[in-house]
Amino acid sequence: LAVETQLASLAVRAKSFTQICIGHAHIDMNWMWSVDETVSITLDTCRTMLDLMDQYSDYTIAQSQVSLYEIVANHDPALLERIRHRVQEGRWEVTAATWVESDRNMPNAESTVRHLLYTRRYLADLLGIDPASLDLDFEPDTFGHHQNVPEILADAGVRYYYHCRGSRHLGLTRWQAPSGRSVLVFQEPLWYNWDIDGRCALMVPGFCRPLGLTSALRVYGVGDHGGGPTRRDLERIRAMDRWPIFPHYRFGTFHDFFREAEKIQDRLPVTTGERNFIFDGCYTTQTRIKRGNRLAEQALQEAEAAAALAQGSAFAPSPGQSFERAWRKVLFNQFHDILPGSGTADTREYAMAGYQEALALANTGHMNALRSLADNIDTTAISREEDIRLTRAEGAGVGFPTGLGQLPRTARHSGRHRLFMVWNPLPFSRSEGCELTLWDWPGDPDRLAVSDGSGRLVACQVLEQGRHPYWGHRYLTILAEASVPAMGYTTLIVDEAPARPQTVGFPSPRQIVPTERVLENEHLRVVLSELNAAIVSLVDKKTGRDYADPANPAAIFRLVREDAARGMTAWVVGAWQQIVSLQQAVHFVRQDAGPLRQSICWETSFGAGSTLQVTVSLDKGANLLRLDTDVRWQEIGSKEDGLPQLQLFMPLASPGSFRYDIPMGEIERPPLDHDVPASRYALAPSPDGRALLLVSDSKHGFRGLPDGLTLNLIRSSIDPDPWPEIGRHTIRLGIGLVDADHDAPGQTADTFCQALLALPLAQAQAGTWPLSQSLFQLSGTAIRLCALKAAEDGPDLIVRLASLSDRPETAELTFWKQPARVAAQNLLEEKAANDVPVHTDGRTVRCQVAPYRLQTLRISW
Repeated sequence: LAVETQLASLAVRAKSFTQICIGHAHIDMNWMWSVDETVSITLDTCRTMLDLMDQYSDYTIAQSQVSLYEIVANHDPALLERIRHRVQEGRWEVTAATWVESDRNMPNAESTVRHLLYTRRYLADLLGIDPASLDLDFEPDTFGHHQNVPEILADAGVRYYYHCRGSRHLGLTRWQAPSGRSVLVFQEPLWYNWDIDGRCALMVPGFCRPLGLTSALRVYGVGDHGGGPTRRDLERIRAMDRWPIFPHYRFGTFHDFFREAEKIQDRLPVTTGERNFIFDGCYTTQTRIKRGNRLAEQALQEAEAAAALAQGSAFAPSPGQSFERAWRKVLFNQFHDILPGSGTADTREYAMAGYQEALALANTGHMNALRSLADNIDTTAISREEDIRLTRAEGAGVGFPTGLGQLPRTARHSGRHRLFMVWNPLPFSRSEGCELTLWDWPGDPDRLAVSDGSGRLVACQVLEQGRHPYWGHRYLTILAEASVPAMGYTTLIVDEAPARPQTVGFPSPRQIVPTERVLENEHLRVVLSELNAAIVSLVDKKTGRDYADPANPAAIFRLVREDAARGMTAWVVGAWQQIVSLQQAVHFVRQDAGPLRQSICWETSFGAGSTLQVTVSLDKGANLLRLDTDVRWQEIGSKEDGLPQLQLFMPLASPGSFRYDIPMGEIERPPLDHDVPASRYALAPSPDGRALLLVSDSKHGFRGLPDGLTLNLIRSSIDPDPWPEIGRHTIRLGIGLVDADHDAPGQTADTFCQALLALPLAQAQAGTWPLSQSLFQLSGTAIRLCALKAAEDGPDLIVRLASLSDRPETAELTFWKQPARVAAQNLLEEKAANDVPVHTDGRTVRCQVAPYRLQTLRISW
């Protein structure tokens, strides 16, 4: 009291400031527990907050995450009615702009779009609120944020962003994307899990006075495992409001604070760039979850595109809500403790079950769409009658090979003469090998012949010698050359060529012929060491430069021992204590050479019984060397001995910087001595305009060093999941040389990750479509396709583009038929705020895309 008396003259100034107190219960989805516990946490926490609201008439709550509201709706409808009442009253603030508080580095841009799109539609219907009111993205614990977040949020009408991690710019800033669009950001200077006590008042004058504000923000409540504000918190807020030399304390909302902050936003510092890095272990830990996310995202986007084109062609009905149901599974698993791998075994098992369901929905919709397209191809001119009464191929191969994240290759024809539709899921034409599976084929593999719809013979080769058994049937896998138009199809015919006269050859000379471990095509010449299978020569035929050094060979698989002393091993990659090459003693399994693919397979064993088998292959016309990696991982980490990590290393001579692909674009980073996130690839540009490219089907933890580039493949963290990686891992890697522009790396990665697809075609099928056709083609410098899907409200087509250019670029879209109308929209599929020039010329649409912008178009037929 004596101190209060001495400071009494400050009372008026103290009360000129207001501490806006916002109750919140941070609920981690399945972090250290199973989903049944998440449900219990959610329901009991909401019940506690509602009970306290009944007793304290001015108490307010802010709660994020659609997943929370969905849990309440599914498990306790009566509780949901109580929440609805408080929402309508204005005391329960809905701060959910996204399905969950998501990771912001590993999900692709379209995933973030679906978070925003589905959240608004779901909550507007569930809670009876204006969807435009969901303009705050609340991401308190997210482990980093890529630089295009403001662009995506702004396009969805999100104006405010609250987070705690990833930037040194505490408090209020305007965060601006490369596109120029921005959001008003508050990075919490204290923390979001906080009890109400006197300390939080100390920061109020120092925060408010420099900005000219009268209000500060205080988020409080027990969290992570739920809980929320306590009775003591509420009593203290009321009591401290009466303290004479304290700020005015009141219950309030985030919107109260941000609306006041908006008035002075022109005076706020503008920040740019990514808000990283936090936990580099989370780019790799629990690798199966990362793989599940990548496969599910890709499967859904390919399926949606095919379904939208089939629906637009009037060949197939809408798949209804099945894709959204699948997306919800994927979005839930992007929670910032699930996808980053910082959960337990229960967390991982529930996530993997969700991916299986999502893939089942995506694959079913995808196959239905492709079948409807295939059923309308006229095959009468290329069919041949055969006696198939005693054949057994029809229906063979059910389920093969969907367990590997691929579409099924079930047999739908018999006999020697078989027809296939080859589908290209990408918006540019391709000429490359396509895998065909022949079930119970009665022909002679040595007389195999493949031709296109015009009757021209194309190159082919048998990939797996012999007829392999599979659930009562046998199959033969071949690779056939296919030239397929952009997002369209072509037709291939498999048959048995006429028998040729046998020739008798002379025996090979009785002399030593040295083995050459060489793979070579039009673009690359690759030499592997006979001693350890490392790349000792990697020649770019465009420039003649050799990117490998025999004294310091490339593509080395290494076992790295991380220091575990810092703890939090799921989150943090420890210092490298030991590095051992796994290629000191390798065994060459086989070497194959054909007209379309050359390959060398080697294997080795290491550690506690682990094995590594790598098939290095180079296809005709490819600028990318492929490494199909099969790992049987038995390594377990410990605090005493450290954490084992499987890593790929590519030595480089003094790289100046590295470029990494991120959601909606690329980012340049200097060499850094820690892992950094990338969506699919990293590249090291050279002064000659070329670049070495390293691409992966499911890995995110790259490290660009002063002497090379590494990719973290598997790491055995020990907490909270002590055995996260035991078992089999299949990993696809690509190493290549490309032009260092903004088109070649992305197209090369797309081609690597999204193979051509083959479906059986019926004989003598009368249809209206030709044997080859493009349905959609995208042209334009530094323009990428983010999504092609059916509109949420009807049969229109939605096309979403992203620009990687620093200047306006023209995107040219060519369809298989003429659109009736084309309109620019935002990512919520509403009319765009700014007019975007769109020109239509027959089947071609031209649209200008602003620098680094998202651009969504609605196509009406």
